[in-house]
Amino acid sequence: MMSVIEVPVLLPVAGIIIFILFGYLLIKILNEIKSLKGQRLSNLDYNDKADKNIKKIEEIPEQNLIKSPMVGVVYLSSSPDKPPFVKIDDHIKQGQVLFLIEAMKTFNEIRAPRSGVIKDILVSNNKPVEFGEKLIVIE
Repeated sequence: MMSVIEVPVLLPVAGIIIFILFGYLLIKILNEIKSLKGQRLSNLDYNDKADKNIKKIEEIPEQNLIKSPMVGVVYLSSSPDKPPFVKIDDHIKQGQVLFLIEAMKTFNEIRAPRSGVIKDILVSNNKPVEFGEKLIVIE
């Protein structure tokens, strides 16, 4: 018998339930909210949009993805008052700096493995990233 502790949590986007199962955090997004005490009822269509976005990212060929080579915090510019290293639709050259990842108080330049055009930036500035996380799409 599986032991599941269900902890309903209302976030700014209502309809998210968090489960803790054997020490793993599971998040369930509801399509429709049936009843909430003290809250307005609403229908959510977020799952369809999320599914389309996930499929869109999964369909990108591996050679067009730049993934994080390490765990750290990503910075899209060299300092807060400077413009980002790259923007969507920028033409880039092999070896050009795309962003920085801070790991253990060291800033590591992440460079373009090949020339191309930036099609999408999948991360936000000053956000933590995991090893292998998809960061930028190039063509």
